[in-house]
Amino acid sequence: YHGQTFVIKVGGEVIQDEKKLGDVARDVAILHRLDIRVVVVHGGGPQLDVLTEKLGLQVERVAGRRITSPEVLDAAKMLFRGRLSLDMVSALRRHDESAVGLSGADGNLVQAVRRPEALLEDDEGNMVQVNFGEVGDVCQVDTTILVKSLDAGTIPVVSPLAMDKEGQVLNCNADTMAAEIAIALGAAKLILMSNVPGILEDAENSSSLLHYGDLATLDEMQERGAFSRG
Repeated sequence: YHGQTFVIKVGGEVIQDEKKLGDVARDVAILHRLDIRVVVVHGGGPQLDVLTEKLGLQVERVAGRRITSPEVLDAAKMLFRGRLSLDMVSALRRHDESAVGLSGADGNLVQAVRRPEALLEDDEGNMVQVNFGEVGDVCQVDTTILVKSLDAGTIPVVSPLAMDKEGQVLNCNADTMAAEIAIALGAAKLILMSNVPGILEDAENSSSLLHYGDLATLDEMQERGAFSRG
């Protein structure tokens, strides 16, 4: 993989554990020293839950999906582009790596469109019309700022915020953003790091890990309701 690109998505559950964060930073540093171009995309869901509670904000969820009000978006801006980005950058610095904190909104990196309303099943089994609020779906990726950073030998750390074409900041799903960035960069690998071992056949049974699955397998699992909580 010499000279190729890896995109690594680091979940908020990993970042909030100091040891896990240090381990991830060490592994990223090793990859970088092997001349692999690494882009890190981070999440921050658990930390956003804590911050909104401290701020006394009411956060609504439907079918495991957070509704992002303007107030929750303000909290996400402070947290994602602020503390969490700096936590990841400083962890890499402790391993003698130069990293730069970005968000999808910087340098026109990620353009999004506001997620349209959708009909979803709520926790009581009722079908409800859901307005997701200040949530965006990725529609375009401009890798210019990432390529310049990678060419300079630095590690971009990307927060899951994007802008629409009018300049409105939107909260995006970090997994989706990482996948779209990987596609746009022609990355050799997309690595998703979270607090679960992988895709589970049974969400309540950690030994039911799916070791291999093609698109047909995933479609079948979705049809029988094997996926939950967003």
